[in-house]
Amino acid sequence: MTAATFNALAEAKARIASEKQATRAAQAALHAARLDALRDRYRDAFGQCTDGERTAAARNLFAAAAIFERDARHFPSRIKKAIAQMDLAVFMLAGKARP
Repeated sequence: MTAATFNALAEAKARIASEKQATRAAQAALHAARLDALRDRYRDAFGQCTDGERTAAARNLFAAAAIFERDARHFPSRIKKAIAQMDLAVFMLAGKARP
């Protein structure tokens, strides 16, 4: 392998690593925005829901989502589980929320 080929390969690897890092940062920002939006929707729906069983179930789902969110520091794929749990909690409350 010549020096030019070696340098080109090293540059390509560095560019790919940089692109992966940028993609991860963009995904993290997207997930953070989604979590914030779901928290706001949950807060609004929880305040309007009058069904005690639904609020208890949604509270438990939200607690599970918090655990997934905490675990996401070590296992990044868990953030998707947290979003899914929060989304389900909001969905459970939104059906009984007052307009």
